[in-house]
Amino acid sequence: MNAVLSVQSIIDEAVAITGQDDFGSADWSEGLEVLVTAARTEAKLNEAGEMSFRYRMLNCATNRLQVIDWIKNHPEIKNEKIERPLMIIGLPRTGTTALSNLLAADPDTRSLRVWESGSLIPPPTRATYESDERIATAQAGLDLLIQMVPTFPSMYDDSATGTAEAIDLLGMSFRAFQLTGMAVMPSFDQWWLNCDMDEAYALHRQTLQLLQAACPPRRWHLKNPSDVFYLEAVRKTYPDAIFVWTHRDPAQVIPSVTNLIAELMDPFVTELDRPQLGRTQIALWAKGIERAQAFRADNPEGFIDVAMTDLAADPLGTVARVYEAANWKFTNKSEVSMKQHLADTPRRGHKPDLDQYDFSLADIRNQFSSYCDQFSDFIN
Repeated sequence: MNAVLSVQSIIDEAVAITGQDDFGSADWSEGLEVLVTAARTEAKLNEAGEMSFRYRMLNCATNRLQVIDWIKNHPEIKNEKIERPLMIIGLPRTGTTALSNLLAADPDTRSLRVWESGSLIPPPTRATYESDERIATAQAGLDLLIQMVPTFPSMYDDSATGTAEAIDLLGMSFRAFQLTGMAVMPSFDQWWLNCDMDEAYALHRQTLQLLQAACPPRRWHLKNPSDVFYLEAVRKTYPDAIFVWTHRDPAQVIPSVTNLIAELMDPFVTELDRPQLGRTQIALWAKGIERAQAFRADNPEGFIDVAMTDLAADPLGTVARVYEAANWKFTNKSEVSMKQHLADTPRRGHKPDLDQYDFSLADIRNQFSSYCDQFSDFIN
């Protein structure tokens, strides 16, 4: 067996690195087994892909060991209250990152940053939050990715100090949708679509508790488009969560997200079927939106809708409307910080080559017809 893609070798190395061997509840092991099996049998990883995949699994495992140890040694963090977190959801490529980074510019809001999500322990402190040595380490990793995928900066606004999708918090349970982001692994996708996410979101919450205990403020905003697949588990964990659902025409979303994934996968695999990748993305995200619509039909409270076109045309006005709906204060300090962020952030945009993917835009809209009908005011 390839030692690089071995569950036991990943576990053994994580234990050696951390000096810890308590993984907490047993929910994590099945996902790791499924992922590693899929990586060996389906992913078509090249040597760089195998090493990158192993590193990502190892990072999830070490973070889990360290977080659980920290919680055991600091039981008082369980008294920390996570109140009315604002969670950005929806299809990817709908302005979630732009909105997230804008909200994170507010000094009164706590956000999960790229550098801390990848290395959670020790939890950062307010005194060193802007100078933590992990910032440089995370940026070096992003710089390496850009060397391998030169088109990445034109497609996605990412930096060590930018906001992270909260997938790393779910990745510690090996139940994060985007863990297959470097290769096609359909068996994991199907397993994940049917797994129990309660324990994964419970650890997600405990991690926020330990982060805010060391480094306030305590008003959280998070983003994770794939939360749409499991809003019931999210609501169970965060009963007063506010969901900000961003919207865009799926016929623009699916080609964009497929192209982004394809560009990120390409350096790590020996073979990439782009048309098949596109069909897979249509099916997966149609399922996620279907689940989110069904949940919302039964639980209509606590949703705020945002059109990507409105966010692009009037970002501060859009944020002000979100704050008003969420009953958050939009202060002068908030506005000044957000204006500075906008001034410092270049606009991005890319147009994927649809011929590589054999897309039918009419078919995409047909797959998302219920969504397009329900949210026509936000996507036209």
